[in-house]
Amino acid sequence: MSKLQKFKRRAARRGQTVSLYAFSAWPTGDYVDTWSGEPDPDDVDYPATVPEPTYETAVSVTGFFQPATAQIAGASPRDQPVRAPWGEEVQQAAIFYCPGDQEVSEKDKVVYGSDIYYVYSLSPRYDGSILVHTEVYLTESVPKVN
Repeated sequence: MSKLQKFKRRAARRGQTVSLYAFSAWPTGDYVDTWSGEPDPDDVDYPATVPEPTYETAVSVTGFFQPATAQIAGASPRDQPVRAPWGEEVQQAAIFYCPGDQEVSEKDKVVYGSDIYYVYSLSPRYDGSILVHTEVYLTESVPKVN
């Protein structure tokens, strides 16, 4: 039995199921203020709605979900801002250990319970040439076009 199969078997017994939405496209529609991407209070149409990215249909994935409140190497990940692929400095909110045979990418959306997260970084873990699982680092910041 491969390590991937063992990981999936453990996840089926003790893991958590999340909904994973693949990133589809950057927002469409008009941003009111092109510099900030936020509604402009001086505009006649204020308050405006800020468009959000679009996503594909959700798939259910069973793995291991860990909130970022857990101490890692003596410091909470929430205290360490990181740069997301969309250019914004974000705070880590959680980690999801995703099975290696599930495709996941930066900017994808993850829903766990009623909480919504966005993938800002990935760390694949291999056994030889087999991808066993991917550490999916999550933030609560919605991706923005820069």
